Amino acid sequence: MREVGCLCGERIVFLAEEVRVKTCPNCGASVHQGVVPRALQETVRYRPRLGRPAVSRYWLGGVLAIVLLAAVIITALSVARTKALARASLDERRAEAARLTGDLYIAAEAYGRALKACRKWGSGSESVARMENALAEVEAALAQSEQTRARTSSGVLPISLEELARQAYMNGPDTWQGDFQAGFAGRWVILQGTVVMREGAAYKASALTVSYRVFSPEGRAVEISFDEPFFELRRLGPGEECLVKAVLAEMAWERGTSAEAGRWVLVMDGSASELVTDTDDLRTIGWEVDERLRELVGRQLSLSAAF
Repeated sequence: MREVGCLCGERIVFLAEEVRVKTCPNCGASVHQGVVPRALQETVRYRPRLGRPAVSRYWLGGVLAIVLLAAVIITALSVARTKALARASLDERRAEAARLTGDLYIAAEAYGRALKACRKWGSGSESVARMENALAEVEAALAQSEQTRARTSSGVLPISLEELARQAYMNGPDTWQGDFQAGFAGRWVILQGTVVMREGAAYKASALTVSYRVFSPEGRAVEISFDEPFFELRRLGPGEECLVKAVLAEMAWERGTSAEAGRWVLVMDGSASELVTDTDDLRTIGWEVDERLRELVGRQLSLSAAF
């Protein structure tokens, strides 16, 4: 037995003397057991071993695959973050528009979505703080609205103000005041008009009221008054348009002079009444909320006690 080295480094084993030439399993060259002919020595070239370079190529391919996958993931996350923050910005604008028109529930939902996206995708501490403050203000306004609704839980007035005037003049002062307290005190109505100075003198209440005219079928007027002061506390003066959720407190008989008959005054509870800053109350009584009403509700929102 004889072992001969190939030029590539592979060791070839010859078991029999008569076998003079073998082929190298690594490089394919002819390996001679004896002296290599000179012509063959000149033609044999070095061929590298295949084992280790193949492993290197596989390793390099794996690294490249990982790098490409990481690049794809980073790009996808960057695109997702950009889209999410764009939606958050759109939600913020929608919330601001809804807040201006008094749609506080819609505003709270939109601010909540925007805040969640800003926290998740890291839009910056200033954006998160702005969203948190805006959402807190809207939630405070909603809480205030719920408290007011609790104070007026007896609900909307079940009859029209004109019917209320008819019954008042039909029954007279002796019986109607008690009937009113039993059946209608604490109910609310929506009044749309302008702020005016009150004309009456005998019944002392707030100087300002709303220009909402109520008449009985016979044409006898019922004046609307507020007690406690209402418009004065909200910086609304004569001639300004208003939309009021007015809570009925009592009906007072205002005696006339010798030359004229007396009249009824429908007194609203100024401490329980509120400017309409949420369109839900309008929809509750079947009002169609158009763009003009939305603008009015939005203006009144800045006068609300919650802000």
